[in-house]
Amino acid sequence: MPKPKRAPAARGGAGASSSAPEEPNRGGRPEHQPTKQSRELVMLACAAGYTVVQICRVMGIGPNTLKKHYREELDEGADRIGLKIAGNIVNTALNPNHPKMLTAAIWFTRARMGWGAARDAEPPGWRDGLPGEGGDDGTAPVVVTLHMGDRRVRD
Repeated sequence: MPKPKRAPAARGGAGASSSAPEEPNRGGRPEHQPTKQSRELVMLACAAGYTVVQICRVMGIGPNTLKKHYREELDEGADRIGLKIAGNIVNTALNPNHPKMLTAAIWFTRARMGWGAARDAEPPGWRDGLPGEGGDDGTAPVVVTLHMGDRRVRD
């Protein structure tokens, strides 16, 4: 006697609802899930000038996956990191108690305000003669002495 035919089993195994069909398993790797740490890594890499290929190699994903999940970080990452750095420099320059306040203020004035280094500027009268010879109007030269600890520097 022939065996009776069984009814086809529902997808998904026991307890699966027949009203919502599940997607078939397509195989391959599971979809990439971005984390806060991976997003920060992409932003830092963009700010440091890494290419998409280099970022993919470090993260172990392909370029399409990187662009799909990290589009915002790729587009704006370098700007966001630059803004954070600029904010830190400004906050340091404005804090009179910070040990690097003067350095930050000097950098800011040179980079953002267009001020040049002191060595780039020529004091008045240097083109007319050697420093310390006095001007054509008979005025005496100005001597500046800086006291730095036990040393004296004369300009």
